[in-house]
Amino acid sequence: MRTRILFLAVIASTVISQSCKKDNAAIVPTEQDEVSTVNSALAQLGFDTTSVIIKGDNIFVEEDIVLKKSELFKTQPRQAVIKPNVSLPTGPWAYRLRSFTYFISNSLSNHRHVAAGMDELRRVMPSDVAITRVYNEAAADLVFRGYNEVSRVCGFASWPTFNYTSLNFANMIVGESVNINLYNWRNLNESQRKALIAHEVGHAIGIRHTNWRAGEQEVIPGPSGTTYGAYTVPNTNNTGTNPDPSSIFNGGSCGRSWGSGFTENDRRAIVYVSIGLTI
Repeated sequence: MRTRILFLAVIASTVISQSCKKDNAAIVPTEQDEVSTVNSALAQLGFDTTSVIIKGDNIFVEEDIVLKKSELFKTQPRQAVIKPNVSLPTGPWAYRLRSFTYFISNSLSNHRHVAAGMDELRRVMPSDVAITRVYNEAAADLVFRGYNEVSRVCGFASWPTFNYTSLNFANMIVGESVNINLYNWRNLNESQRKALIAHEVGHAIGIRHTNWRAGEQEVIPGPSGTTYGAYTVPNTNNTGTNPDPSSIFNGGSCGRSWGSGFTENDRRAIVYVSIGLTI
């Protein structure tokens, strides 16, 4: 009897083992398909997919830009700017950055340095877009938070999304958060902190790294008349891999100082992504 029980147990164990192997074999291609789908979507949005990190619903690209898998197809960006824009809401590319509020969490120290970075952005932002600090997180469109990670990354920001109000016009909604790595933040001076805040908020309103040509392709004709790759900011120099070395929005610039602040090309990009005007 004991021998029979042991024999049946071995058979059951073998069946379960084989079943698990089959299940695992089915899971792997599904996960691979998901990564492939995400990378394909990111490529169409103009992002470099060579260093993509997927953590749950978060997709990290270029180290400090975060998109949501659940909202990936609400995003319409390319590069240097989020996508082509027009000065009047008359075409399919027309959009406006919606005025937004921001809140600084207590998890992030030195609130005045965050506010200083936001003040610099407010100075060059068109008056059509109001930026207001609030003191209730529930009332905020954009939240600044601190986190701790032993990493060279100083922070990351959420990429904006769109809310289409008509066939020809959309509101661009600021990214939901800017996250600052306290591991590096505590070692930065006031000038460096201001530059970091301005850099990350630039991503939250749809501006990519100025030196994007090093890892991303330009817009090229695609199947069915679609286009893929990166768009440049009108009236700016984008002929080299790093056309504006002093830009606040250059990638790999963690720890840089504010210096002279936004370059002329930075200002052009901010105005262009905000209201579609070229200056």
